[in-house]
Amino acid sequence: MLTLVMLASVLANISLVELQNEKMNDESSARSGPEAALVDVINPRETYEDPMSPGTYTHEILAGVDSNFVVTIQNTGDANITEMNIEVTVYLSGGSGNIAKDARPRKLWCR
Repeated sequence: MLTLVMLASVLANISLVELQNEKMNDESSARSGPEAALVDVINPRETYEDPMSPGTYTHEILAGVDSNFVVTIQNTGDANITEMNIEVTVYLSGGSGNIAKDARPRKLWCR
């Protein structure tokens, strides 16, 4: 009997409005506004050496040849992106290492 009284007391204090409210509050992030996230780099692809033919590289980016970069960017924020600039840094070997430079020597970059 005591259990039923306690259960009735708990249920009496729960508002039906709160139970029916499906509002999702994400309070884990205090950021608001546009938020760009790089999803994929479609072109150029990663340069790698052909294991069957040493010294032969696939998807090389050659000096003096224009390279078009195609990327997929997703807006994960809660506002529209109205303006965007993208910069690309070219490294000599994969990963963060020495930045490729031209003959002057200036860092190679793209906009």
